[in-house]
Amino acid sequence: MVRVTPPPHSLPPTAPPADPPRRRAPTTSSKLPSQAELYVDSLPGLSSSSRLTLFGGALPSTFASNPPSSTDSDAHLYFLLARQRHIPKRQRLLLWFNGGPGCSSFDGSLIEVGPLRVNDDGSLREVSGWNEYSSVLFLDQPAGTGFSYVNKNDNVRELAEAADQVVNFLANLYSVFPEFVGMDTYLAGESYAGQYIPYIADALLESTLISTPLKGLIIGNGWISPREQYPAYLDYVLEKGLVQRNSKGHKDIAASVDKCEKEIAAMDKRNPSGKGMVLVGVCENILGAINAATMKDTLCMNQYDTTLYTTCGQEWPPDLPQVTKYLRRKDVVKALHAEEGAKGKPWTQCSATVGSHFWTPNSEPAIVLFPKLLETLPILLFAGERDLMCAGVGIEAMIAKLEWNGATGFDGAEALDWTVDSRLAGKWTTARNLTYVNVYNASHMVPMDQPLAAHDMLLRFMQVDTLHAAGPAARVPSRIGKETEAVLGATHPNGTTIKAIEEAAKAKELAEAAEKDVTEDGFDKDHELTYGPRRTAVLFLFLVIVAVAVWGFFRWRSGRRREKYRKLKGKGRAIRLEHGNGSRADLSAAAREAGARRYQDRPPAPVEPVETVPVFEVGEEDDFDDESDDDPESQGDLGKAASNPWV
Repeated sequence: MVRVTPPPHSLPPTAPPADPPRRRAPTTSSKLPSQAELYVDSLPGLSSSSRLTLFGGALPSTFASNPPSSTDSDAHLYFLLARQRHIPKRQRLLLWFNGGPGCSSFDGSLIEVGPLRVNDDGSLREVSGWNEYSSVLFLDQPAGTGFSYVNKNDNVRELAEAADQVVNFLANLYSVFPEFVGMDTYLAGESYAGQYIPYIADALLESTLISTPLKGLIIGNGWISPREQYPAYLDYVLEKGLVQRNSKGHKDIAASVDKCEKEIAAMDKRNPSGKGMVLVGVCENILGAINAATMKDTLCMNQYDTTLYTTCGQEWPPDLPQVTKYLRRKDVVKALHAEEGAKGKPWTQCSATVGSHFWTPNSEPAIVLFPKLLETLPILLFAGERDLMCAGVGIEAMIAKLEWNGATGFDGAEALDWTVDSRLAGKWTTARNLTYVNVYNASHMVPMDQPLAAHDMLLRFMQVDTLHAAGPAARVPSRIGKETEAVLGATHPNGTTIKAIEEAAKAKELAEAAEKDVTEDGFDKDHELTYGPRRTAVLFLFLVIVAVAVWGFFRWRSGRRREKYRKLKGKGRAIRLEHGNGSRADLSAAAREAGARRYQDRPPAPVEPVETVPVFEVGEEDDFDDESDDDPESQGDLGKAASNPWV
């Protein structure tokens, strides 16, 4: 996050940048921990019901020789790995780097894109992070940053050497986690990671030690090209109205910019083939001039979020105090397997030691690597509009001058409106493998301020098929320009969408409003009026009366039908007896004949009509019984949904 600025006198302004040292082939260590030893089975403050899968620990990142030499280092890089929650069609590994130089990637894991946040009381809460559809590895580097450590021969001073540390670390990581070999890999980070990531990508593409299937680079508010980004400071404060044109403050800032540009011109004159330096001490004075020009009643404008005015020197971001307190707890350090890195030094967001040593006087700015990288890799650059430190106007000026893939700049590509969840999230521009996104209402830490938009941006860039990962329930509508609204999004393990981040506040407001309609005894008033004890008793009595009346009616009707049926059956029995065989009665033939004559002398009795009693069959044929369960039309349209081209 933070750029640690070297004092102007610390840089060798007269020495031309030398060629980067040749990269030595790193070697892996034979003494590596197992996955079981790196598994984080529990974290203090995290619910025991959590289904989050974490690994953490330090792996060697040294250039060891055999036999050992006096230059061998014991450098180890610390990592925290959050496994993906859902299994997408293609598995991915994303490496996250914070900036500095020397700033820990726990900023990313506990404040920005990770699955955990630290509450004020030291407990943890789970959120939807970037590990929904990709395993995310947060890396503290160079050695000495965060929980990473080096006790012997701390000699990494240039970006290429720091990149070699990461290559060697990954070689050891692949030995412990062989499932990551061959997995689609992305490098992501912010701020000074704009220098780290291109150098690491270049080292991975050139490495003969490991073969990493690198698929893309993601850089947020990156420090990439000082030549364009330093002067853009003045453009930013004027554009935002933070300084009035032709005011004293404006003139002071302009004077600092003028000195900066003269120093860069002098560097070019001394070394015509060079591309400048990553940090220029004279140019860093521009920020000091802006700070003096924007102060209000002893309050300083936050250069990472220019909408905030706070006490000068106050820590940022807001969650940093509780994160720092949490990571300094002994039980937390033990649970994270970070004891070695915490020896003699408590966790700090940014290491002053690393920052003071890592001045990269011989490293060219990472922008020189972009044309080559863009030939084979897509690169996503994004910037929060409220950030001054690595302002978007500077990144836009850099892109406008950059030549890649046969053209300069975006070459007429239109900046399109980007909406997420029916809200305008920013502007989106893409051309020839490079994408730039200007994110509205966001600071230097875009994912912290706009988690939903940042997650949608990630899914689009990595082309995640969410329907194959978690089904059609994982949906957040998104659109760029005039395209059909796409369905991109993330879900929690219980299936709820990432929108719950914003809906939680609304639910709280509704709950508070509902409390106003509650009686002193704790019963809801509306419910009490409708279902209170007296009304419940009346309702019960009414239902009893209705039930008795219905039962009496059917009882009377049933008896009447039985009586008629009995009479009919009685007549039937008389007829059968009259025509039965003679063995069933001891009657003389004369008596039978006399009886016959008697009946013959009587007039015929009227025939009573037989009542037809309706019969309701139990088990009528179901029209649907004959349908086959294998009918494809009866199985829904999941297959059709999976063909959505936007997911």
